Amino acid sequence: MKPLVIAGNILVDIVKRIENYPKPTMLVTIQSEQKAVGGCVCNTGIDLKVLDPSLPIYGLGVMGEDSSGEYVLSKLKENGIDTSWIRKTSQFSTGYTDVMTDCKGERTFFHYRGANQDLNENDFSSLTSEKVSLVHIGYLLLLDQLDQEDEQYGTKMARLLAHLQEKGIQTSIDMVSEDSARFAKIVRPSLKYCDYVIMNEFEAGKIFSISPRKEDGSIDIENLRFILKECKKAGVKRKVIIHCPELGALIDEKDEVVFVPSFSLPSNFIKGSVGAGDAFCAGALLGILKGYDNEHILRLASCSATNNLAVMDSISGAKSEEESWKLENILQRRKI
Repeated sequence: MKPLVIAGNILVDIVKRIENYPKPTMLVTIQSEQKAVGGCVCNTGIDLKVLDPSLPIYGLGVMGEDSSGEYVLSKLKENGIDTSWIRKTSQFSTGYTDVMTDCKGERTFFHYRGANQDLNENDFSSLTSEKVSLVHIGYLLLLDQLDQEDEQYGTKMARLLAHLQEKGIQTSIDMVSEDSARFAKIVRPSLKYCDYVIMNEFEAGKIFSISPRKEDGSIDIENLRFILKECKKAGVKRKVIIHCPELGALIDEKDEVVFVPSFSLPSNFIKGSVGAGDAFCAGALLGILKGYDNEHILRLASCSATNNLAVMDSISGAKSEEESWKLENILQRRKI
């Protein structure tokens, strides 16, 4: 199998557990702190490598010439990720995120972009279809150079994706859950040049300004189905996947929508949700690469994400594909 490239944000996560998120001006005690790698390159790349150690995976991104960068490099190499396409810069320090995780496992992010803001199309110039089969990039809205406007393609990211496809390389994207009005401007131009789009329900709704939830806060599955169709109309060539923790995941290919419910988890199962979306992406990408049918792609992605929920950081919950499938016999899926 030809190598695949996991590109985009490279981060150090400082995961801090707190009882509850405080009101403004109030104090809360940090109960524990854990340092880990983060960002698409580290999370999705390492999760994929653990799922299938035989996969040849390259990381591609930018980091600072600092101790945080060395920490990330050591973790990637330790997990078998080829780092030869990761660039170091003296202009910026390595990006990082302070992750506040409360007693319910919900997290809030305080993010410093750092060197990630310097990633640009030139960093991808040596990629060819002879060298790699697929490039997965995350996260749109957090890559300043590539999020910039482009007169011809809409954004620099869309231009990059178009050029990769012209070379015969398949493309896949993920984005960040930012509560802003930038989605339509930054994400929509890229859809035309994607083979695969993997995102959560919040992000999907933001792209088209369509609420993924009803007035009572419950998931509006019909709206999600509509968003899937809109993504395909916008030009996504192969598969569009939307995942939502309390519902499950949907996939659209050739106007056929497949749905798989999420697992119904024991009350004490979730320790954190940092990197759960990346773990889902890793499972989905592995299923795609192995040619699984759409139902099995979603089931594997769900198993991968669920393993992630059992730990506080973004990668230590990762398990092999064989171990991940065992969740289907241990846990029950929701009745929807």
